[in-house]
Amino acid sequence: MIIDTLEISWHDKKPVLSLDFHRCQDIIRLATAGADNEIRIWKLVRTEQGRTQVEFLASLTRHNGAVNVVRFSPCGSFLASAGDDASIILWKLGDARPAAQFGAPQEEEQKEHWVHHKMMRRGHREDVYDLCWSRSSATMLSASVDNTAILWDVAKGEPLKCFTDAQNYVQGVAIDPLEDFLATMSSDRFLRIYGAKSMKCMYTVSKLPQTSSSSLTSPQPNNKPVKMFAENANSFFRRLSFSPDGALLVVPCGRHEGVNTTYVFPRNNLQRPVAHLPGPQKSTTAVSFCPLLFQLRPLTTTPVPDSQPPVLTLRYRMIFAVASQEHVVLYDTQEFAAIAAFSSMHFAPLTDLSWSKCGSYLAMSSTDGYCSFVQFEPGELGQVYVTPSETEKEPS
Repeated sequence: MIIDTLEISWHDKKPVLSLDFHRCQDIIRLATAGADNEIRIWKLVRTEQGRTQVEFLASLTRHNGAVNVVRFSPCGSFLASAGDDASIILWKLGDARPAAQFGAPQEEEQKEHWVHHKMMRRGHREDVYDLCWSRSSATMLSASVDNTAILWDVAKGEPLKCFTDAQNYVQGVAIDPLEDFLATMSSDRFLRIYGAKSMKCMYTVSKLPQTSSSSLTSPQPNNKPVKMFAENANSFFRRLSFSPDGALLVVPCGRHEGVNTTYVFPRNNLQRPVAHLPGPQKSTTAVSFCPLLFQLRPLTTTPVPDSQPPVLTLRYRMIFAVASQEHVVLYDTQEFAAIAAFSSMHFAPLTDLSWSKCGSYLAMSSTDGYCSFVQFEPGELGQVYVTPSETEKEPS
C-alpha cells in the first residue's frame, strides 16, 4: 500500500469536512466539502511512479455556509450536499461545457459542468451534519443539530418522515442496504433504530450490562448497566455505517470499561452489540466499508493477536475503516482484528472516510485542510469474492 497526503489548496486551506467517491466506471471522481462554503470535484490519477494525484474538475457554489457532508447517489446520477445553512441540495452533471470564469487561474478552470438539480424543501431549521442514500436512490436520510433526522422522498424533494426522538444533535445516519432499517446516532448518547417501512422507532440503544470479556457476551451479575457511548466526542460527527450486505451495523463513539471503542451490531439483533473494537485515546468518529466482498482466508491454528470470536458465519469477509480524530484502522470481519493502522498524516482531527468503487483507494479528510489517500495494489486486501449467481452466468 502507498499513502499520500496531498498538500494542495483543497478548499483555500480551510477545513475539509467531508468527501465521497463517485460510483462511476469511467474515471475515479471525488467530491470534497469545505468550510469555504464550496463543493469541489476532483479526478484521481496515478502517476508513473505509482503515487496518487488529483486534477481539479469543478467547483459548486450555492451553499451559504460551511458544507458538512457530500454523498453521491448509488445510481450515480446525483450528488447530495448539506451544510450550516440547513439546506440540502442535489446536483447533477450537465452536458454543456462550463463557461470560463473571468480572472480564474488556470488550475481552477472548470472542466465539468455540475448543475443545481433540486433543493429539498421544508426540511431542517439548523446545520445538517450527515446524509445517507438508500441503495435504490429513491430516499435519503439526513441528520441535523435541530435534534431531528429526516427521511426524504428524493423524486418529490419533500420529507416522508421527520424523526424527533433525539434530545440533542443528530450527528450520524445510516440506511440498511436492504432498506429494512434506518439508524441514527446523536450526541444524547443514543443509537436509534427505525423501521424503514413503518417509520417507527424499534430500538433505542444506550446502555449495556457490564461484561467480563471483550466479546460482550458475559454480563457480570449484580452490576448496573453502563452507558455505551461517549458523552463528548470532541467532533461534529458520529458517522455510523451498515456493511454492504446489511449483515452488520458498525457504530463509532463507543465507550467500554473506560476505553474508547467501536461497536459491531448484527442485523438479527440491533439492540445489542456482539463485539467491540478498542480504539486509540480519542473517540472514533466515522466508519466506512470497502464496497467489495473478499474471499475467506484459510484458517490457521495460530490465533491472530487481539482477534475476537466470529460473530457471523459468512461465505466471504468484508473490510472496513474506522477513523478517530488522529488514526484510521482497518478491520476484517472474518476475525474482527486490526489488519492495518495509519496515523500522523494530519495535524488536526479527521472528519470523513470514503472508499472508491474499485476498492483500490481509501480517502480521508481533515480539518487541517488536506486529504490523504491509501492506495492498495490488486490482491493486497485479498481475492475478490464472486457470488454464485455471477459464476453461473453464461458467457456473452
